[in-house]
Amino acid sequence: MTLAKRLPRHQQNYGDLGLLAGMLLLAGAFPNYWMLLGSSVVIGFCYTCFDIRALTITQELTDPAYLGRMFGLLFLAMDAFQPLGSFIFGFVTDELGNATLLLVGSCFLIGLVGIYQGYQRLARRSR
Repeated sequence: MTLAKRLPRHQQNYGDLGLLAGMLLLAGAFPNYWMLLGSSVVIGFCYTCFDIRALTITQELTDPAYLGRMFGLLFLAMDAFQPLGSFIFGFVTDELGNATLLLVGSCFLIGLVGIYQGYQRLARRSR
């Protein structure tokens, strides 16, 4: 990504997040060590690519005078919800075990498709 000399596009993030959701589903469907290890590597790579692109896109769209505030709020929001997610998924994982990956992957994929379709509708209206 460092060597790419073009601006990031939203479509690349959809591909990364789709692959991430697919790997969650595979890891949930085939619960063995090697599948979990391989999916962890791919999920980590996809998430890193998404995060770098999303932050770059945010930086491009934000007025430089507000960048500090924007990133401060963004990271505050992420840090604020992490303990809640850990608390909830601690109980969910105890009950569902490896099926938690199927649940999260399915929700992720459904949400991604919904956001993509909503974005496409907005893009068509603005033309």
